[in-house]
Amino acid sequence: MTSVLGHPFSAGNGVSINLPDIYSGESKIILVELVISPREEGSHKLLDLVLEYADMRENLALVNLQASLETKFTNYPGEGPAENIEVLKHVELFRYLIQRPLQLFPR
Repeated sequence: MTSVLGHPFSAGNGVSINLPDIYSGESKIILVELVISPREEGSHKLLDLVLEYADMRENLALVNLQASLETKFTNYPGEGPAENIEVLKHVELFRYLIQRPLQLFPR
């Protein structure tokens, strides 16, 4: 993982991202940038995700959600999936916003 757009992160035994509070009904978008080296043809797991948080509605009960990212590698570049335009728009928007200072009021 080379970056987490919009959030500081630390790397060690995995990557840790501290998010601000999330409220009921609210969602967060986390965009990560991965550098993936070539692999043998076939399916390979690229990433294990673990989300841990304290649920305020349940007396601070610890919630642990897990998922994995697996993809299929091929020797034929034309067989890959089409680019996801919605993801590309989010990435470009975050990169644009990160490079510019926030202006709340026009001068």
